[in-house]
Amino acid sequence: TEITTPEDAKIVAKICDKFGIHGLFVWFGSVRFRGMDIKDSVQILKDIPHLKIGIKNPPNENSRTWRGRIDWALAGGANVKNLHLIGRGHDPVGSKNHLMLRNLPNYDETIFLGEMRGLKIILDPSHMGGTPARVLEVLKNAPNNEFDGWMIEACPTPTKTDENQRLDLQNFRKALGIIAQSLKT
Repeated sequence: TEITTPEDAKIVAKICDKFGIHGLFVWFGSVRFRGMDIKDSVQILKDIPHLKIGIKNPPNENSRTWRGRIDWALAGGANVKNLHLIGRGHDPVGSKNHLMLRNLPNYDETIFLGEMRGLKIILDPSHMGGTPARVLEVLKNAPNNEFDGWMIEACPTPTKTDENQRLDLQNFRKALGIIAQSLKT
């Protein structure tokens, strides 16, 4: 579940409490965030059992901003063991983009920041690729054995949001096959 405001966090916390939900994964997207909103949201959510929190990198290539978002989550009470980096790539404006990706990966930055902070790393090939074919290409070229998980948008029926980057079930099976094959090497 993506959290965009502290009000979202309150709704999620209320639903989790009402239905006794445990093991929730929430993430903070790459845009529209003030550090204080992340801190406040984490404070609202931190008592959910087995809560996992992901922090996506900002769209511009700025690791300082990403580190700041991590610091705000920690200041809100996030447990470093349950905090994850989500590498979604960077806006290609002004960069060479010969693969025509929606967002350019920066695996080195993501892996370095994860190792430096002792955080798990999730790869978001859907936001990098932008189309099903390119999502699969990102997975083929990514150092998949360096990641702790993948955030892949898949849906059996067409949707309105981020529809171009969503995988249908056939392409999702291909994506899982690529990941499985890369982990064997």
